Amino acid sequence: MYASSSRSLVALGVALLSAALPSPSLANGRFPSSNYFVAGPGPESRVLALRTTFGLATSYDAGRSWAWVCEEALDAVGTFDASMSIGFDGTLVVGAPRGITISRSGCSWGAPRGNPMRPIVDVANDATGRYLVTAIGPNGVDDTLVLSDDGGASWTEGARIPDFFTDTVEMAPSRPSRIYVSGFVRGGIAVLRRSDDGGMTTVEVARYTAFLSGSSSFVAAVDPLDPDVVYVRSAAGFGTMLLRSDDGGRTFRELTRTDDQMVGFALSDDGGTVWVASASPAEGIRRSVRGGPFTRVAARVTARCLRQHGGVLYVCADEAADGYLLGSSIDGGDHIDPLFSGRLLNGVSPACGATTQVGMVCGPLWPAQRAVLAAIDAGPPPVLVTRDVPPIDRGSDATDDAARDVSDASDAGGASDALDVAAAADVEAADVSDVSDVSDVSDVMAASDVSDVMAASDGVTIDAQADAVTIDARADAAAVDAQPDASVAGDRGATPPVDDGCACGAGPTRAPGAWAAAMVIALATRRRRRAERGR
Repeated sequence: MYASSSRSLVALGVALLSAALPSPSLANGRFPSSNYFVAGPGPESRVLALRTTFGLATSYDAGRSWAWVCEEALDAVGTFDASMSIGFDGTLVVGAPRGITISRSGCSWGAPRGNPMRPIVDVANDATGRYLVTAIGPNGVDDTLVLSDDGGASWTEGARIPDFFTDTVEMAPSRPSRIYVSGFVRGGIAVLRRSDDGGMTTVEVARYTAFLSGSSSFVAAVDPLDPDVVYVRSAAGFGTMLLRSDDGGRTFRELTRTDDQMVGFALSDDGGTVWVASASPAEGIRRSVRGGPFTRVAARVTARCLRQHGGVLYVCADEAADGYLLGSSIDGGDHIDPLFSGRLLNGVSPACGATTQVGMVCGPLWPAQRAVLAAIDAGPPPVLVTRDVPPIDRGSDATDDAARDVSDASDAGGASDALDVAAAADVEAADVSDVSDVSDVSDVMAASDVSDVMAASDGVTIDAQADAVTIDARADAAAVDAQPDASVAGDRGATPPVDDGCACGAGPTRAPGAWAAAMVIALATRRRRRAERGR
């Protein structure tokens, strides 16, 4: 009886505090941070997307302006860190708890054709962005590869991998028929599987002993020019080993290791330079050129993820410690310039009208989120540095449709034939570096001061949503519209078109309830891979 009464009092306290506190768009209560970054392949490299703990920040003009997409619009509310990729025509592809969701403009999001409508653990693409692969899982029952050959507009199921818990999936940039899949079998034994037919079948190529006694196998990247060269990160005690295979994943050798978790990995466009980043500021970011020793770069940044693309090294940073959430470097990390700051974000794109999901759902949530970001104590806002990128003529809608028609026709002889054709594609802008994010650590938030929820340390997870907004945008078509040229420098809101042609619509929604942020149960940690991945 006493226990029952105590529970009732706690519930009453939560309700009262929830009603008293504002309802900020904290989504999952985590302190604002970034943990994963992608850039569009080839000429679509002007399209950038940064995953944060409060949603996505997107840019369609190479970082000159940014806009916010809340988690609610992606149907990914909570501590689920959605993996993402960008197709050949700039389509953003996000793996969410209820399947795949895509958008061309960032304003309307919906399910593509063939959406499996099951949790997606990872998303990857080849160098061209025409071929993509996602993995359903991890559940150990029907983990499945799902494939696209048209930049993410439509998907078909490939190999099923029973009795396997999928962790990562990676496609060889130069040969999309080569796909690596890492995970575990029962008993927690790390395993690496490989497909040579575009994901229709997989075979085991390595397990625990091949990883030099490492306890996990996280596929970090595949060499942009050689599909047999694959990099794997493997947990070793409190730290992480970086392993390299030159024979398609059968055998590995250690390149380096970090004493703390390796939260970042990047590989240059030609495969000649490797970067790693430790969760410990004392270890920082280290670089190896042409197989040489790993040496620390000159810049001192609290790295949360790494990615190299188009000759630029992108670094997810810590706003409170570094003053920004994303930086970029053109000298290999010796000097990092701020590219995006959450404190300078102006919210939803002005082009996302009230009839789009982002405009309708995220717009009302922005004022509270803005207040949270503005409260970060990091000194004066940084001066953002962007670099000139030639404008892209995306052509007309008919041109975009024709491109997709060509993609569909290319598979007339079967998925394997289409992938073989793509194996000879230009790999100039390989987007292969698998970067890492920050895990949801098991630190318990002492919510003694309920008026200062955001005083919780980085990495704390609070899952206290009283009534999370859900978006059900499963229309069976997601044709996408063309993006405009770059917006002028200094405009903090990206300017894609209001109507992106997506047939998803806004979908049914529920108004967000108050956040019960003051009285929470500390979540158990998500698996360690969330700290050792960028996907």
